[in-house]
Amino acid sequence: VEDPARHIVENFENMDGATNELRLVLSTPPPNWQPPLGTAPNNPIAILHASLEHVRDNGDERYLFLRTILEVLHSRGFLNDSASSAAPLSGEEEQLLFHCVTGLRHVILFRWDSFHSSLRTCVRDFLLNVGLGLSFIDSGVGPSGVVCLPRTVAMACLSGAASLWKRGWVAGNDSDGVQESEEQSYVEKMTRNAIPHMQRIGKGEDLFVYLNSLLLAPFEEAMQQHQQQQLIYQKRYIGTMSASFLSLLVGEFTGGNSSARYNLPVEFHRSCHRVFEHGNHGDQS
Repeated sequence: VEDPARHIVENFENMDGATNELRLVLSTPPPNWQPPLGTAPNNPIAILHASLEHVRDNGDERYLFLRTILEVLHSRGFLNDSASSAAPLSGEEEQLLFHCVTGLRHVILFRWDSFHSSLRTCVRDFLLNVGLGLSFIDSGVGPSGVVCLPRTVAMACLSGAASLWKRGWVAGNDSDGVQESEEQSYVEKMTRNAIPHMQRIGKGEDLFVYLNSLLLAPFEEAMQQHQQQQLIYQKRYIGTMSASFLSLLVGEFTGGNSSARYNLPVEFHRSCHRVFEHGNHGDQS
C-alpha cells in the first residue's frame, strides 16, 4: 500500500508536484462520470467542475488543494519564505487558486472531525494571513508597481478563514476526536514554514483585538509623519482587507442560507448566532 505521507514529501520537494498532479486530475473525467444533457463529453469546463466535485467529495486525500496553494504562492513570491519578490499570477493560476481555496474550505468543513484541531487552526490562520496580505507584504507592495493577489483569490482566502472561525466558534465544536496522522503533521509543518512569522490567534476576542490594530494602523499620526510612503500604502491595504474580513465574518454569523455550506443543521447556525451576538468568544486554540 502506498504511503500518502511519503508521496506528499517526495512531491513537495519538487515545487510543481501537487500543481501538476491537480491539473492532470482536473483535466480528466472522474470515474463513471456522465456529462450533463446537451454537453459534449470532452467539454473541459464540465470536466473541470466534475473533477473538482469528485476531489472534494472524496476528501482530497492527497491534500492537493492546500499543497497547490503553497506551491503556486511560493513560486510567485507571495509567501515570506520565497526568495523572489511577488510577481503577478497568470489567469490560469488565479482560477486554479480560487478553486483550491474554495475546495480546501469545503473539505475541512465537511470532514471537520477527520482533521486534527492543530491542522484546522493552521489552515485558518494561513488563509487569513494570505487574504490580508500579511504573507507577502514585505515582497515589494507599493504605490508604484503594485503586486497584490487578485481580489478573487484574496477574498476567497478571507471567506474561507471566516468560515473556519465560525465552525469552531462555539465551545465543543473544536474538540479533537482524531489523532494527528503523519501526513497531516507534515502538511501542517509545510504550511507553517511557508509563513515563518504567521500571526496565530487563539480566541475570538484576540481576533478582534488584532483586527482592530490593523484597522487603526493607517491612521496613526506617528506613522504618517515618519514612515515611508510605501509602508503607509501597505498599512492601508492591510487595513482595507481587514475591514473586508470583518464584513465576511459578520455575514457568516448572520446569514441564514449557509446551512448546506457547512453540512450542519440549522440549529448550529442559530447557536453560533446567539453566542456571537452576545459577545462570547469560544476558545479557538
